[in-house]
Amino acid sequence: MRVLFMGTPAIAAHVLEAILDAGHEVPAAVTKPDKPRDRGKKSTPSEVKTLALSRGIRVETPETLKNGALTPLLEETRPDVIVVVAYGKILPESVLEFPPLGSINVHASLLPRYRGSAPIQRAIMGCEKETGVTIMRMDKGIDTGDTLISAKVAISPEDTTETLTGRLAAIGAPLLLSALTLLEKGEAKFRKQNDAFATYAPMIRKEESAVDWTLSAEEISARIRGLDPWPTAEAELDGVKIKLFRPRLAGYQEGTLPGTVVTAGKKGLVVACGGGSLLEIGELQPAGKKRMSAAAYFNGKPLKENTIR
Repeated sequence: MRVLFMGTPAIAAHVLEAILDAGHEVPAAVTKPDKPRDRGKKSTPSEVKTLALSRGIRVETPETLKNGALTPLLEETRPDVIVVVAYGKILPESVLEFPPLGSINVHASLLPRYRGSAPIQRAIMGCEKETGVTIMRMDKGIDTGDTLISAKVAISPEDTTETLTGRLAAIGAPLLLSALTLLEKGEAKFRKQNDAFATYAPMIRKEESAVDWTLSAEEISARIRGLDPWPTAEAELDGVKIKLFRPRLAGYQEGTLPGTVVTAGKKGLVVACGGGSLLEIGELQPAGKKRMSAAAYFNGKPLKENTIR
C-alpha cells in the first residue's frame, strides 16, 4: 500500500519502521518542525524525521496545516491511506478525507477511554490496571472516530510513562500492520465508540509536578510514575527542591499526618500519605545534582525537618 505517514515521537518512529519493514511504500513522512531540546537550545529533529531520513524517505515539517498547506503533497504523493501516530497537530477534514481508504490513527489507549494528547501518562496517573492500543478511523473530533481493532496491555506497579510507552509501541506496530491488511483486502469493519464511557487525557502541564501528600500512597505513586520522565514529580525537603522517582507502596501507619517523613536514612525515604498509607521513594534528584538512590542522598545528611512539602 502507498502510505503517507504523520507522526513525531519515538513511538511513532517505531510504527513507521514497521510499515517500511513490511514492504509498504511510504512516499513521505510528515512530522513537527525541529525544536530546542536541551539547555543549549540546540535544534533537534524528531525521532520520526531522524528515522525517515536514515531510510531515504522524504520529510515534510510544516509549521501549520491551515489553508491547504498539505494539498500539494497529497496531490503529488496520492496515498492510499494516511497513518497518524502522535503527530501533535489537528488534521483538517480535507486532509483526513483525501486518501481513498481514509486516515487511521494508532492511539495509545483503549478507546473511548483516554481520548486526547496524553493517554499513556493519564492512564498511569489514573491508577488504571490496564490500557492498550486502538486503531481508529480519524474524523474531525478528538479521537472520536470509529474503531477497527485494539489490544490490551497490563500496567504494572513499577511502570513509568517511558516503560509503558515501550510496551505499547511493541504491540502498536503489528496491530497497525494488521489494520493495513484489513483495509487492503476490503475486510475492515469499523465500530462506533460508545461516548458514554469516554474519558479525556489532556496534555501534561509542568504545574502538575507538585505532590499532594494528602492523596493516598497509591495515587501519589501513580502520579510520580506517570510524570516520569517529564515533567517529573517534585517536592521540597529541608528547603531543597527534589524530583521523585521509583515509588513503592510501604504499608500503613495510622495517626501520622500526610507529608511526615517516617524514614530518611540508610533505608531510604518513607513518607506518610493520606489515610495513613506510606510511600517509599526509591530514587530522588536534588536541584542541580544527579539522580541517585534515596539511601545515598541521606548518607551522612540528617534531616532538619520531618516534613516534606
